[in-house]
Amino acid sequence: MAGSSVVPNLSDLACWEDKKKFLQDFHLPLLRSTCTRKSNWLQILRLVSQDEPFWKALIEQWIDFASLEIDAHLLSWYRPRMGCAVYLPPAEEQAITSLKQALDALNDHLASNTFLVGHSVTLADIITTCNLYMGFTHLMNKSFTSEFPHVVRYIWTMVNQPNFKQILGEVKQAESVIPITKKPSQPKESAKPKPKLKDEPKKEAKKEEPAKPKPEAGEEEEAPKPKPKNPLDLLPQSSCVGNTS
Repeated sequence: MAGSSVVPNLSDLACWEDKKKFLQDFHLPLLRSTCTRKSNWLQILRLVSQDEPFWKALIEQWIDFASLEIDAHLLSWYRPRMGCAVYLPPAEEQAITSLKQALDALNDHLASNTFLVGHSVTLADIITTCNLYMGFTHLMNKSFTSEFPHVVRYIWTMVNQPNFKQILGEVKQAESVIPITKKPSQPKESAKPKPKLKDEPKKEAKKEEPAKPKPEAGEEEEAPKPKPKNPLDLLPQSSCVGNTS
């Protein structure tokens, strides 16, 4: 049964910063290889929890649901308002709509179940509660969660568990959605005029035509040659008078 599954103590998880103590508590080879990576905390918790195949499948199903249908949409709503992403109203509306659909499905399941799997806290409850915690304290006010009364009851049940309370402290539901945080715009540097170079010669618009080469010394221009005389001009003048009639 899921009630007999071994669930890691959250108070112990907070003390596992020391690698030596961590390796003393758990001796699994795969756990040793991933113990120093905080990004692999979900894999570590899966190794720590020991469940029968049937219950393990149900737990994995709810872990995927919490990550893909709750956490993803909460981040799409939360990050742009915190200035960590571009704020687009249509994208926010889509994220809220998708989140409500997921919470509606979760609310239907919790209408007849105190916990997600079985009759005690499992890894599925730990992951789901941690994902809901950020939205519950920053985004989902009472007006928003009024549509999901069983989800609200589930959250209060989980955060008041001794181990959760030791880590999270007193949990307060958000009174209103966090306002949009805009990053302060950095003042633009005024365009400084470029310094002019001293004694910079001005470029001529048109290039000068190349000068014609001058004739060398001793070379004078040749005078025009006289036209040759007509040989007929050497003949004597004729005494014959032409007929004018």
